[in-house]
Amino acid sequence: MVGEDGRDMQVVAISAEGSIVPLVQITGQDGSEITGPAFGPSLERLYFSSQRGAEGADLLGMSGITYEVTGPFFI
Repeated sequence: MVGEDGRDMQVVAISAEGSIVPLVQITGQDGSEITGPAFGPSLERLYFSSQRGAEGADLLGMSGITYEVTGPFFI
C-alpha cells in the first residue's frame, strides 16, 4: 500500500505483478498528505490519516483527520 500525496491524495495497492489498484481517494484537502495507511487484523477495514483535514484547525493552523474505510479489499 502507498499513500500518494499532492493532487491525487489516493491510497493505492501495488499488486505482485506491479499493477496499481486505487483503494480510496480524498478530495477537498489541498496541501495535505496521507499518512499511516494500515489494515485491521481482519483485512476488512483500512485506516489512514490526512495531515490537514477539510475543516477546523489547531493552534498551528492545521487539523488532522483519521479515516476508517470498510471493505472487503481482498477477494
